[in-house]
Amino acid sequence: MEIVFFKEAEKDLDNFTLDFKKQVYSHLIKISQEELSRKHLHYGLPYFVEKIGYFGRIVYDIQENRIIVVRIFNDHKNYDRWCGK
Repeated sequence: MEIVFFKEAEKDLDNFTLDFKKQVYSHLIKISQEELSRKHLHYGLPYFVEKIGYFGRIVYDIQENRIIVVRIFNDHKNYDRWCGK
């Protein structure tokens, strides 16, 4: 699967440490290789969410054999704020 980043996700990724970036990429590889059911994002948004550790989240969608990364968060406060919680 091809991995595509929205501009917001690229900006998010630029602000993270190298260790967190490695975790993000390893999770994206895992997502691209598995055919398991995915967890939908709450609050009525049409995306999937992947947890990275305890606080991190990748918000993404899958369309036509592509993973589209919408946002990446390294803490739950910004994630909750973005979701509208």
